[in-house]
Amino acid sequence: MAELQNAESSPYRYNHFHRHQKQRQRQEQQHLSGTQILFGAAASLALGGPLLGTMGCDLLASTILLLVAAPLLLLLSPVLLTAAFVVAASVVGFGLSAAMALLGLSAFRWALRCVRQGGPYDVGKIVDMLTLSGHRCPSLQQNL
Repeated sequence: MAELQNAESSPYRYNHFHRHQKQRQRQEQQHLSGTQILFGAAASLALGGPLLGTMGCDLLASTILLLVAAPLLLLLSPVLLTAAFVVAASVVGFGLSAAMALLGLSAFRWALRCVRQGGPYDVGKIVDMLTLSGHRCPSLQQNL
């Protein structure tokens, strides 16, 4: 009898009992009831269902657009290439026109400054320098 009491009160048995009891408490805390699982599934369907439907519609629309646009792109690629060249040429033309406008304004400002300051240049020389011709235009010189 004394041996039975010693075996029951041994530290091994005490620790094993408490460990088993703590495990059971954790399992009870982690155990989900059927209603909790049902509400969780309903919430995931309520949130995930519309997202899944939207992704499906997006995939369908992208596929249809790809099926329609691919042949059109192949058929119209010469037209698109020509249109791209026209757009590029017009952009370059507008850029050159803006650069020439700025150059003309700066040349006009330079000529106006020379005339206002009364520099050593006469108007004929200024016109010759601006046109880079080196030749005097008699009609232009007579008008000035």
